This record gives sequence, structure tokens and C-alpha cells, in this order.
Amino acid sequence: MKERSTATAALVALCVAACGSEGQATVNGSVSGTSLDPQSAVFTHELGPNSLYLYIANHSSLCAVVQQTNAEKANTTQLLLVLVDNTGSMLTTTTYAVPQSGSTLAYGRYETTNAMCNNTLPSNGYATAGTVTLNEISDGSISGTFSLSFGGGSLEGTFGAAACDVANSVDAATPGATCVQ
Repeated sequence: MKERSTATAALVALCVAACGSEGQATVNGSVSGTSLDPQSAVFTHELGPNSLYLYIANHSSLCAVVQQTNAEKANTTQLLLVLVDNTGSMLTTTTYAVPQSGSTLAYGRYETTNAMCNNTLPSNGYATAGTVTLNEISDGSISGTFSLSFGGGSLEGTFGAAACDVANSVDAATPGATCVQ
């Protein structure tokens, strides 16, 4: 019986690694009257190991959407946190100020989309002030907290995000993004 239990645990671990799992997050607050009830949280290293793109969204299968080049999900509320060390150094567990430019780029973007994938926020959705704290960084997961102010409100919360493997940059802010239903 012990061998079967060990084999089952190995299969579950293999499926989680191969099939992909999505992390969790908590988000408190609202922006322009909209709030985010997170169903998944994933991160990528789209620009290499010196970058981190953290996606928190109100739908599952977030990694599948992120993996599509230049794709946007319809009827979604999403928070994107971006940290990039422009010197090429690895990101570390510390607190990053938002917005920040120079040797380290840090920003947050909040958006809600309609059925045509158009952003429905009355403001531009970029954080005007705040922090992102990375408490843990590993190949397969990250964890931390955030506290951000926007033109129309504020958001704060926690994340424990799973890695999402991407082949290339998939920033959906690019005009002409594919709308995924």
C-alpha cells in the first residue's frame, strides 16, 4: 500500500509540474468602483531571470491566457505587477517602490475588460504610488504583498503565485491584442 501511495503522490506532483498550477492571492480595495476577486495568480520571467511579471485575475486558466502572445481575456478584472532589474541582476526578496524607473523598473497596472476586451476603467489604470514586497522567490513560485494607489482608489493584498512558462513577451497592452473569450 505504501508503494501505491508513493506512486500516486509522484503522479500528482508530475501533473502539477506538467499541467501547471495557479497560485492564490487576496486583494482588498477598489479602483474606480471595481474590485478584484482573485481566482488565480501566476508569474513569468518574460524578459529573462532579471524580470518578473505577476498576473492576478478573476478567472482560472490564467496561465493559458498569459502564454498566448499578445492576448487579452474578455470580461476580466486583472492586476499586473512588473519588476525589472535593468542592470541584468536577479531580483531579490525586498520591497520595491511603485512607480520606479532607473536601474529597477517597477509598476502596477489594473484593468477591467468588457466582452470586446476593451479596458472599461475611466482612468489609465497605472499605480501612482505604493510598494511591492517579494518575500520568497524560487523557480516555481513567489510570494509577497502589495499596497498600491491609483487615480480612482487603492488595492492591497498578498500573493503566492505559481510559475507560468512563456516563450516570449505577451504584454496585452499592445494595440491589436487578440480577444480571448
